[in-house]
Amino acid sequence: MPCPHRFENQLIPEWKIEYLFIGTFNPSWNLNNAVQADYFYGRIRNNFWCILPIVFGGENLKYQNLIVKLNYIERNKIGITEQIN
Repeated sequence: MPCPHRFENQLIPEWKIEYLFIGTFNPSWNLNNAVQADYFYGRIRNNFWCILPIVFGGENLKYQNLIVKLNYIERNKIGITEQIN
């Protein structure tokens, strides 16, 4: 069943990028009792935001708010998007 992507307005980064992560996102984001993600790979069980600063430098972003995460990826010229068919 088709459903809109939760971050459909954020699929193209607005900043210059040198590194691009293309992944998948489970669209069932509005179900009752679902663990909500604030951005790509943002569910608490996902370690993307913990590992990213190990590679690019900086502190663990896993528990940081969305603004901190967006500032980090923009500063490091990182883009995150989806392949949507």
